[in-house]
Amino acid sequence: MKRITDVFRRLWNEDEAEVAIEYGLLVALVALALVAVFNLFADEIGNFFQKITNRIANCPDGTCN
Repeated sequence: MKRITDVFRRLWNEDEAEVAIEYGLLVALVALALVAVFNLFADEIGNFFQKITNRIANCPDGTCN
């Protein structure tokens, strides 16, 4: 446990901590954008897979066109 606190203490006192925080914020922003885009297109994605499921269900013998 002492090692972990030493690492955090060293990072807190160095400029690298600022860079790490900035990268962390950037990653969080990108993740938030991806979630927003996914939510925006969730219905379309669901409809796409539902169409595929319906086509597979309507031709069980594999002779569909």
